[in-house]
Parts: sequence; C-alpha cells; structure tokens
Amino acid sequence: MEVHAHTHTALDPDPSTNSGHRGRKKWTHYFWEFLMLFLAVFCGFLAEYQLEHKIERDREKVYMSSMLEDIISDTTQLSVNSQARLRRVEMVDSLIFLFSTTDYSAKLNEIYFYGRSLSMNIDFFPNDRTILQLKNSGALRLVHKIAVSNSIMNYDQKMRSLIFLLNQEQLMRVEYRKIASQVFNGTVFNAMIDDYDIVTKPVNNPPLFNAGATAINELINQSQYLKKVDMNQIKKARELNNLATKLISLIRKEYHLK
Repeated sequence: MEVHAHTHTALDPDPSTNSGHRGRKKWTHYFWEFLMLFLAVFCGFLAEYQLEHKIERDREKVYMSSMLEDIISDTTQLSVNSQARLRRVEMVDSLIFLFSTTDYSAKLNEIYFYGRSLSMNIDFFPNDRTILQLKNSGALRLVHKIAVSNSIMNYDQKMRSLIFLLNQEQLMRVEYRKIASQVFNGTVFNAMIDDYDIVTKPVNNPPLFNAGATAINELINQSQYLKKVDMNQIKKARELNNLATKLISLIRKEYHLK
C-alpha cells in the first residue's frame, strides 16, 4: 500500500516560532497599528482644536477692535452732551434770576430765549452695535479675559442706567412744555426756531402770554426740576466717561490695539 507523505506549505522557517498557522501576526504588530492610528486621529484633533482656537481668538480681537471704536464714539458724545447740559444749568439760573427782578419785563428777549431753549431735548445715542452683537449672538463667551469682560458688563450697566434717566427726563420735559405754553406766546416760540432746530433770541422784547404770578412760579419750579435732572445727568456722564477711559486703556493693553 502506497503511503503519501504530507508536505507543509511555507511556514516560518524557524521551527521554534512556527505555530502551524498560516500568516499569523504577533500581538505587538496590532498594538503598533492601533497606536499609529490613535496618534493620527489625536494629532488631527489637536490641529482642528488649535485652528478653532485661533479662529475664536481672531474673532475676539475683531470684536474688541469694534468695541474700542464704539466706546471712543461714546466718550465724544458724552463730552458734548455734558457741555450742553452745563449751558442749560446756567440758563435755568439766569431765567430764575431774571424773573426774580422787579424789572424783568425789560429783559423778555433773554427770558424767551432761555424759556425756549429749556424745552429742547438733549439727546444721547450710544454706539451699542458691538455690545448688542456680543449679547444677542452669544459671542460674549469669546471674551476670555475676565477683567475685560467684567469691565464691559459694568460699562453696559452704567450706560443703561443713563438711558433710563434720559427716558424719565422726557416726561419732565413734557410737563415743562405744558407750563411754558401757559406763560410764553406760542407764535413767538415758533418764530424762534429755524430750519436746523436752532433757537434764536427775539429782538422786539415780546410780552408774555400770561404774566400772572402763579403761572410764572410754576414755570420756575419746573425749571429748577430740569436743572436737577441736568446736574444728575452730568454726574452720570462723568462716571460713565471715567469707566470708558479705563476700558479703552484695558482693551488696548490686553489686545495690543492702538
């Protein structure tokens, strides 16, 4: 009976390492494959994270540059606003002084000028484009510098307080206009305003519509209320201007802006 010898296919030439299974790999080979794959994925994650981090820091700097422009614009407006209010405080003092004299009827050109000027609004429109974007879009989280973020929030709170007082002031000015309409001649008031809302002083010493003591006393009382409002607004504007100046310096320092 013929016996056929079984031949083995190519196995590991080293009998000591030949397990009898075709192409089996050592566990270390799989370990290194896993490690290389892990490192590739991890490095990709790090690169993506660094790119996203850089994009956010760039966006933060753009926002802060815009914020800087807004605050500088606010400080200019605050300065102009305060100067206008200081002049109006002086007008109230002059109006009350003239009415307290026995011959005020000889100074009605000045009285009409002060009376008409006090009825005009002194508006203030803060440049809040950047702070609104930061708050409404959730981008405020991009401001990672705590000192800057806190200063911005403090500035915004003070600004909203000032705007609230401005709204309250409008109600008082409406009341003043009602009382002024009882004392001054409306036709004269109308002629004192030009096309640019600039008040001009009359030259013919026009008489009052109502020179009664009660009406004049109400006008004086309401005028001094407006004076108090103006003085309070000046104080608030100075506080806000100080905050703005500090915030401008802080943003320039932290973000290396000019």
